[in-house]
Amino acid sequence: MQQIASELTECVARFGIAGQVVIEGGLVVLDGNGPRVSAELGLLAQQWDVLPADVRQRRVAELARYLVDQRRALSVRPDPALKQLAGQLSWVWPALIVAAGGTVLALAYRAFSPGGWAAQQTAVEPVVSSAENYERERQLRAQRVCEATAARVMRGASVGPTDVEGWVVEIGVLREMSSMADSDSALSAFVSPDGHRFVWAGAPELARLEGPSTRLEVTTQRWGQPKEGAWQSLRLIFFGRYVGPYFSEQGRAPFVRTASALSEALHAKNAAVYGRCEHSQTHLLGSWFQGPDPGGAATAIIYFMGTYAPAPHLRPALLGEATSGSMDRPQALDNIAKSAARLSYDELRTAIGAQGGAIAGKPPGASTVTFSFRDGNQAARASHDLSRKLGLAENRELETANSK
Repeated sequence: MQQIASELTECVARFGIAGQVVIEGGLVVLDGNGPRVSAELGLLAQQWDVLPADVRQRRVAELARYLVDQRRALSVRPDPALKQLAGQLSWVWPALIVAAGGTVLALAYRAFSPGGWAAQQTAVEPVVSSAENYERERQLRAQRVCEATAARVMRGASVGPTDVEGWVVEIGVLREMSSMADSDSALSAFVSPDGHRFVWAGAPELARLEGPSTRLEVTTQRWGQPKEGAWQSLRLIFFGRYVGPYFSEQGRAPFVRTASALSEALHAKNAAVYGRCEHSQTHLLGSWFQGPDPGGAATAIIYFMGTYAPAPHLRPALLGEATSGSMDRPQALDNIAKSAARLSYDELRTAIGAQGGAIAGKPPGASTVTFSFRDGNQAARASHDLSRKLGLAENRELETANSK
């Protein structure tokens, strides 16, 4: 922390602003020799030790520039020469005030009278503050970093602590509506009353994390009518400093423990843990999948990875079509589950083994599939392989043969 503050102080000085930069909680504060201004530190402190030198310098320069812009915006003072001249001409001010008042009244009448220019004004251009500009630039930078990391992941690369910017981690749960009555209250063991903090005692490594942008979101979506076997899709979405641990091999364990306990508490049918770019719905970095049997575990892999792929792994006819023109997810899930139901434990183990996956739990117990950390695209490739094995994917070789 002290090194960050020292480098920020030096950088601010190079911009021509005097003062001392200190770090207070999740903020960097420029104090002394002018108005006190601050900015969010973000993930810089967490990533500092592993960032390359050039990235450190760039991030420090961005924060310093923001502090300098804020200080200068608050430090505008009248020119001393102009102030002296105004004093010498003080006898003129009363006359000028009277004249200006008359002019203002005349202009106001012309502006606000019927047909005046103010009545014709249709829009006012918003004033964008330096803070808003900084936040917009931060979001765009995070999007670019995440997209670059995602492209590497799709080529089979591993990820690390320097790749977390712009990402979120999700625990996805699918459960039948009939199981909800006894389990809704169980969610309170994992989520704070306001719904924005992770509090489960079984994963203290995550529960104790805090800082700017560190928050939890819980989203739910219901499918169908209760009397017709309706489902609920529930997601825990982790932001900010919650994300960092998922980008290390040891750090993923708390997410897996949480997902397993949450699935049991909510009587989930299928569940998964994966990452995605905050601005995108493409699921990547899949690490853990669960179902009531091997077919259910395969269903979780294909649903959570294959139907959220840039090009879905299912044939269009199996994806259905909602009224909005988008995928009919309940229909897609049903088609996957029906095809995967016949899959045996050994068949699933062989299919996922080719992509570095491992299966645990034999019927009648739940089946769990995990993928290693070294290759971020294993789960997505396993979804594609399973879709082809189960006849869910496009069989382009067969189509080509039939067309000849």
